[in-house]
Amino acid sequence: EDEVQVTEDAKLRLEVNFQAVKANYDRDMAAKEEQAEEGRRKLIQQLRDLESQLEEERKARAHLQSTQKKHDSVIQQLEEQIEQEERGKDEAIRQFKKTQGQLKDLKLSVDDAEKERSALAHQVKAQEKKCKLLEGEANTAQE
Repeated sequence: EDEVQVTEDAKLRLEVNFQAVKANYDRDMAAKEEQAEEGRRKLIQQLRDLESQLEEERKARAHLQSTQKKHDSVIQQLEEQIEQEERGKDEAIRQFKKTQGQLKDLKLSVDDAEKERSALAHQVKAQEKKCKLLEGEANTAQE
């Protein structure tokens, strides 16, 4: 009977020890599961944060691309405007040179006309003197 009692006591101690080990194991497993769950929650939050950050970067990139397109369009318009203004400037320079040439020719024509007028004025004065002399001779001859 003592042996049975000793065996039952040993069995009871083993069961108590087993229950204690099992309780420790269950606590450890629950703690590990809680840690794993906390790790999962943190990873999920990090993933959401990264996705949010990625979306913000996509929006920023899209905005930058839109702005770049607008700037490129403005630059192209300004370049076209510069080209037009340069063509206009080149045309104005051609017209200016043409007008300068015409002015030079006109000045030469005016100078030639002035010389001719001056020569004619001298001839007229010479003819008037001749006329006066002839009138004077005619008057003296009549007297």
